[in-house]
Amino acid sequence: MDSTGKVLATVLTVLLGSSILSFAAQQKQPGTPPAPSINEAWSQLHTAAESKNIDTRIEAMTALSVLPANKEAAALLRSAFHDADIDVRIAAIIAAGETKNRNFSNELRAMLDDDSPQIAFVSALTLWKMGDHSGEDILVAVLNGDRKADQGFLKEGMHHANRSLHNPTKLIKEGALQTAGILLPPVGYGMGAYKYMRGTTQNPRVEALNEIAMEHNHFIRDQLIHAAADKDDEVRLAAAEGLAKYSGKPVTDALGELFGDSKTAVRLMACAAFIRASGPAPLVHTKQSR
Repeated sequence: MDSTGKVLATVLTVLLGSSILSFAAQQKQPGTPPAPSINEAWSQLHTAAESKNIDTRIEAMTALSVLPANKEAAALLRSAFHDADIDVRIAAIIAAGETKNRNFSNELRAMLDDDSPQIAFVSALTLWKMGDHSGEDILVAVLNGDRKADQGFLKEGMHHANRSLHNPTKLIKEGALQTAGILLPPVGYGMGAYKYMRGTTQNPRVEALNEIAMEHNHFIRDQLIHAAADKDDEVRLAAAEGLAKYSGKPVTDALGELFGDSKTAVRLMACAAFIRASGPAPLVHTKQSR
C-alpha cells in the first residue's frame, strides 16, 4: 500500500473510533436474528426483489450488483428489467452493468429502443461502461442538448429514443440524469447503494472507506470487518459491499452479523456479499511493510 493508502487507512481507523462500542447494544432487536447461511441470504434477496415496497426492490437490485456471473442473481436482475417502476428498472440495469456480466448485453441493447428515454439513456451509459458502444447515438443526442441535429445525425435505423433525449431538461425533471449520476460509480468503486439513497450527501467516513477498499489485502480486509460493526449505517453498508471481494470465516462471520441489521439496505448487501464470500477464495495481496 502506498503512503496515501496508509494515511487513508489511519484516518478511517480514527474516524471509526468509539462508534463501534455501542453499536451491538443499539442493534439488538426482539426475537432471534436469522442464522447466516447461503439459503437464508437468497431467501432475503428473493423476498426483497418481490417486495411491494419500491425502495426495497431498488435496494435488492443494488445488492445483486456484487454477484458477478451468478445465474440466480442474473435471473432476478432480468426480471427487474421489466418492473412496473422505472427506478427499479434503472437500478437493475446499472446493477447488471456493475456485475460486468456480458451475458446481459443483448437485453441492454434491446432497451436502447425502450419507449422510456430514461431507460434508453441509462442502458446506453451502462453498455458504454462495459465497452459496448451500441448506444453511442443516444449519448451523442444528450450531448447535443437542445441544439437541432442535422439530417445526417438522425439517419434511418438510429435508436428512436434519441429524439426524446435532445432536451436534457426533460431528463432532469424525470430523474434519469440524477439516477445515473448517483448509481454509476467511478472506476474502482462499487455501485454505492448509500449514494443512491442519500443523493449527493457526503459522508467523509464512507468516502475514506470506499477509497481504501480499492486496495485488496489482508490489512484492508480487517479494516472492513471492523467497519461492519460501526453504528453508522452508511459505513456498515460500504463495509459489507467491500467485503464481497474477500472470503474466509472472519469475513462471513462479520457479514452474518448483519443479516438481522435494522437497515434493509445493509441487510441485503450483507446477504449478497455473504453469498459471494462463501465461494472460492479470491487472490488477496499481502500488505507490504515499508
